[in-house]
Amino acid sequence: MSVEGAVSTDRLDYLYQHYIEPVRARFIPVFDLLREQGRIKNIPAEVFYFLVTSGGTAPYGQTGVASLMNPDLASTEETRVRLYAENVAEVLINGLSLTD
Repeated sequence: MSVEGAVSTDRLDYLYQHYIEPVRARFIPVFDLLREQGRIKNIPAEVFYFLVTSGGTAPYGQTGVASLMNPDLASTEETRVRLYAENVAEVLINGLSLTD
């Protein structure tokens, strides 16, 4: 996935439509519900997805996949990169769950 996800190609489109998007379609509603219930932090689902599947820097090595998920993820604009990095650091250092 690291190689195929780096650039937009027909192969990436196929992988995304047949493997990644079906998983996201099942995962994101649960993730959103947990956020709405106040059980987890307000971290974008894409941050969690990349942390679980490929690591914190994945959107910048897999720009093709990142662009398909959310074009803002592939942005190299400093404020977007900083926000993404802060979200990754938050999950890695403090976890995803909210404490009572």
